[in-house]
Amino acid sequence: MSPSTSVRARMVVFAFLDEVGPLITLHTLWFADHGVSAGQISAVFILWAAVGLVLEVPSGALADRVDRRKLVAGALVLRALGFAVWLHWPTVAGVAVGAVLWATQSALASGAWEALIFDELTALGQQDDYQRTHARIEQASTAGIFVGTVVAWGLLQADASLASLGWATVALHLPCWLAVRTLPAVPIALDDDDELSFATWWRTLKAGVAQVTDRPPVARLVVVAAALGGLLLLDEYVPLLGRARDAGDDQVALLVLTVWLGGLLGSEAAARLTWRSRAVAVALFGGTTLALGGLLAGPWWLLPSLAVGYATQIFAWISTDARLQEQLDSATRATATSVRELLSNGVSMGILAIVGLLSVGEDPTRGLGAMLLGIVVVAALLGRWVPDPEGRDATP
Repeated sequence: MSPSTSVRARMVVFAFLDEVGPLITLHTLWFADHGVSAGQISAVFILWAAVGLVLEVPSGALADRVDRRKLVAGALVLRALGFAVWLHWPTVAGVAVGAVLWATQSALASGAWEALIFDELTALGQQDDYQRTHARIEQASTAGIFVGTVVAWGLLQADASLASLGWATVALHLPCWLAVRTLPAVPIALDDDDELSFATWWRTLKAGVAQVTDRPPVARLVVVAAALGGLLLLDEYVPLLGRARDAGDDQVALLVLTVWLGGLLGSEAAARLTWRSRAVAVALFGGTTLALGGLLAGPWWLLPSLAVGYATQIFAWISTDARLQEQLDSATRATATSVRELLSNGVSMGILAIVGLLSVGEDPTRGLGAMLLGIVVVAALLGRWVPDPEGRDATP
């Protein structure tokens, strides 16, 4: 196996193992079984989001000062500890502590992970392959969620307890940790001494934020990428849409799988196709318009059109992120990426509030219609603000 293949394989394995824990998608059931109410769980989720917002950009600056492999690996230890806290202390207080640990892990790893992917490829002289590699890694993450959920279902059918699923999830953090720690070391671009101190961290934080605020091309890229990432919420509402249109539970399950398949196809397209930005914008506009038509038409059997919109959104998001990484300075890459993630989280929270306000009973159609109209606006911005790929010809 060539060095480049080995590096890619370890990053893909990490992405898969990071999401495959069988309790990851079912942890709210564990809370409910121990008397934590839906209202208390919602309050914990708000705390979770708030911690992530506060730590997102400062943790990105930290990732520009230390070995990003060690930071991502250390963050995994925090999440494993969070799951252990939940299993040992399943009260409101314990749930809150575990959520804070997971939120800290997410903040530490978000900007660092994408910067690490780009750095590993740059060390191999293959930074032009970032878009394809990132797309494959996203596919591995999606596959991990799917496999983990199927395994959880199978274990529960075999009378396994949620506690056993939880400890299995904790144990899976070890091979995940090994996958990222065994990646080759890559140099960190620093503009001063190598020592980590508050002063150097603060200079890095200011430089990373300034890279976004003081360079209009980068600022525009961050806005488009943040909007696309923050609007990736369509899949969350598919079950409610099916129910509101009188689809049976089996039909709802098929709708969910169809939209997920659209996401996989979108990442596959990003792995295989490097298009000029205007072509990506046209694809996003067309897919979103088709999804909007299916959403507003009425019958549940037209909802598979949402899969087309979701596919083009994934394709546009990965393509735009690749253009952003091409524009960022290595010394502050993680900080700038964390600024994008911070804005993306803000967009998500705003859209969730809009969908909640516009929904009629359990039917989120009006809110999702507003969200899809927002994606149409982003498509127009993408065509104007996102540069074409660097270093090679783009199609069509």
